[in-house]
Amino acid sequence: MVNHLPDRNHDADLARYQAALLDILYDGENGEHMIVAIRAAAGPFSPYLGPLDPMLLEVAAALTRTWGSITLDQPTTTEPSTTEPATDRRVEPPLD
Repeated sequence: MVNHLPDRNHDADLARYQAALLDILYDGENGEHMIVAIRAAAGPFSPYLGPLDPMLLEVAAALTRTWGSITLDQPTTTEPSTTEPATDRRVEPPLD
């Protein structure tokens, strides 16, 4: 059993793995192929990967493409939009 995460370059390694995982899910369609790609991309994190379900990865890939297209279509500016009303989803607690 592995007792600790890699110490050297942990953040950079994790960022590379997360980016690769996102790319694999966004581009992937075949669960078995995604398993091979995910295991190859895991690098120092490969000991932490458990069993991967091909059908689950196919669903995750479909959701990633759906959510990714929504996210990619959003404006990248922090300026308020002049065509859409601002939405604030925060709920303030009632004042007693």
